Amino acid sequence: MLNLRWISVGLVGCFVWGCDGDSGADESSSPAMAVPMDSALESGEAELDAASTRGFEDAESDAAEQIGEDDTETPDEDIAFLAPLPAILPGDSLQVTSTKGIAVQPAVTIAGDGRWFVAFTGGTESSSDLSIFGQWEGEEAFLLHEESGEGRNVPAVCTLSNGDVMVVWSVVTNGMAPAANQIGFVRVTSEGISEEQRVETQRDGNHWLGDVACSPNGGFVITGVWPELDHPTWGAFYQHYDSEGIPTGDAIPLNPNDSATETEPVVAWVESLTFHGWLELEGNAWFSAAEATEPVLLSDDGAALVMAADPDVGGGVVITTTNSLSLIPQWISETGTLSEPFFVPGDAPNRHTAGVTTIERTEAAALIHLTSEGANSKVIAQYVGINGALPTVLESGSIPPYPPSISYRNGTLVAAWTVPDETHQYSIRIQVW
Repeated sequence: MLNLRWISVGLVGCFVWGCDGDSGADESSSPAMAVPMDSALESGEAELDAASTRGFEDAESDAAEQIGEDDTETPDEDIAFLAPLPAILPGDSLQVTSTKGIAVQPAVTIAGDGRWFVAFTGGTESSSDLSIFGQWEGEEAFLLHEESGEGRNVPAVCTLSNGDVMVVWSVVTNGMAPAANQIGFVRVTSEGISEEQRVETQRDGNHWLGDVACSPNGGFVITGVWPELDHPTWGAFYQHYDSEGIPTGDAIPLNPNDSATETEPVVAWVESLTFHGWLELEGNAWFSAAEATEPVLLSDDGAALVMAADPDVGGGVVITTTNSLSLIPQWISETGTLSEPFFVPGDAPNRHTAGVTTIERTEAAALIHLTSEGANSKVIAQYVGINGALPTVLESGSIPPYPPSISYRNGTLVAAWTVPDETHQYSIRIQVW
């Protein structure tokens, strides 16, 4: 099964505008989807059907009980203030699209001014190439780069320590290999957008599948894949940048002695340590805490990874999706040590394409993910690590399997996911709690 975090420009175009013949995607470069934990899934499960069919009033009452004072963790001494967690309930949402009426692959964050910002893949009226759009809460969507005859997709975002937003994406140029794929990035502020930059490392060839994490002390880190030097395969790397977007040293390979094909890297950042995850086409999912720990095998059936960290609390969470469509979450300590996998309450079968955010509490997070059963899919959001918090169905129906996104900051939670619309194309749904 195809992991839809990375979809080549040709394949996204097929979903949106239809294809004639080959999409152009390289089958060997697209890992499968994933997730298994049979023993855990057999242990006690919350009844999701009741949560998905109850009325809004019942849901509001239940959520108030679930996220009440008795169930919220006591603030750590190191945290001066903990905002109360908003109850995750079905409710009003906003629909976002591009100038060509297509929007997929959302990546959402909450900026320093408290507004949400979402980046997504869309189309323009003047070009057949896919582009990256951004939208601030309360404003219209806008293009994040110049139209250049290059396709862009799979955006990732993070909020910088000064409150600005970094947006990273993959670029497919019209040039020939070995440099047809690149990683682009811009800084977005309330005043405008910086000029698009490209990731340049000490290694020639394709760079793509970018993810980004912002430092609590300024600067950011971009991870991606590049050609291996000693093997005809891909390897994962990361590159640090200062607050002005200037590289601070050479890019660093994540697993330099491995001959496997590495792909789908993800990254998160605590005080002085970056957490990294990546997949291998052979099915292995790996984790490391920069140079502080040796790589740790998360799963030998991995198909997707999501990760988040909280520098105020220290530590974070990584969730592996397996090819058997299960979720395997593990907490990460501030030193990069992993917990044992634990169970996420809710529907056991066919859980895939997740997004996760930390919520300023030790070993606690907010999760959004899709489940599927036949032609019917559900978008589900829930707190993890909070006593009594049950999953809530936000939407059900024919939901396209693009990964959803979720972000938390100072008592506000925002989620974004892809939905079909009445024009038989796709748009982004935004919900705020």
